Amino acid sequence: MGTEIDAPLVRKITKHEIVANIYLFMAAGYETTSTALAYTSYVLATHPNEQLKLQEHIDSYFNPDTDDDAPSYETILKMEYLD
Repeated sequence: MGTEIDAPLVRKITKHEIVANIYLFMAAGYETTSTALAYTSYVLATHPNEQLKLQEHIDSYFNPDTDDDAPSYETILKMEYLD
């Protein structure tokens, strides 16, 4: 009993649809990222004690005797206060 439901879908996505999806992902990602960063900046600016606690937490993961000022991905994963 062959029905149309059993037939595989063979429609391919067009170049126009690919470009539209890329634009959508970039625009949607930009909006959520900028909103999250703006809110985080606001909270840190209005709560100086939390800002100090965050700064001390981040500083504790760096060795002042080295010139390495960029944390590794593994180091960032260890920073519980950033969760």
